[in-house]
Amino acid sequence: ILRKKFELGLFDDPYKFINPTREKTALNRPENQDIARDMAHKSMVLLKNDHQILPLSKQLKTVALIGPLVKAKKELKGFWSLDVDKNEDIPSLMDALQKQNPQTQYLFSAGCHINDQSKSGFADAVATAQKAEVVIMAMGEAPDMTGEAKSKSNIHLPGVQEELIKAVVETGKPVVVILMSGRPMVFNWTADHAPAILYAWWLGSQGGNAMADVLYGTYNPSGKLPITFPRTEGQIPIYYNHLNTGRPATSDNDVNYKSAYIDLPNSPQYAFGYGLSYTHFDYVDDEPFYTTTALKD
Repeated sequence: ILRKKFELGLFDDPYKFINPTREKTALNRPENQDIARDMAHKSMVLLKNDHQILPLSKQLKTVALIGPLVKAKKELKGFWSLDVDKNEDIPSLMDALQKQNPQTQYLFSAGCHINDQSKSGFADAVATAQKAEVVIMAMGEAPDMTGEAKSKSNIHLPGVQEELIKAVVETGKPVVVILMSGRPMVFNWTADHAPAILYAWWLGSQGGNAMADVLYGTYNPSGKLPITFPRTEGQIPIYYNHLNTGRPATSDNDVNYKSAYIDLPNSPQYAFGYGLSYTHFDYVDDEPFYTTTALKD
């Protein structure tokens, strides 16, 4: 570090590169925002999309937005981020959806806080869901739950969030769950029962716009998991290229006298490299071809 500072001449002039005029013109430039939005597009991972709920039709009249992160703004930048511009206007997921499709009525209910133990907001959330054609749930962790010195022994969805997801899914409405976090989380009930799941991580200042783009099909999600998602903490460490024991299980059902669990499968909930898109691929006679699902209006 010191060598580089000498090479840059900072010991001769520590303020050499400080330029207030350049700073004002460089921050939040449209081209920088476009790049941030594109990076956010590419970061999202579509984990589930039963019955092709996604992409959403822009002809929907009412959409329910439920969850503690629906209106999140600065939280979208994650833990290791700075407020570089006091005037920075970060669109929330709700802001972005309303801007992209203003003819749809968006109904909001938080339902609970991120680390809440109270279910007092469940009734309002369920009532809101019942009024809508589709429900989008923005769930996950707080930004300061990930980062330096932020290890956790329990990586399940915090508080009563998964119970809120269960209550909303049981209404029978089509439900899209968006999960925001800086780590893999455990959400087994949601993985098994929610029709559509989009893992958004912390997408940055253009995250709201990027999520809306994916939800409405302006962008076809293509991200793949860079890490493995366990079914429970007891599986950790779990990774794709682990060294097998002398008695490896050959399937999730192969548990007798093998290196396997008797209470859950050996396999992860979501494996390294997993990720869906709105395109369906098939292989026939060793010749690949693909069919693309028509994006809805």
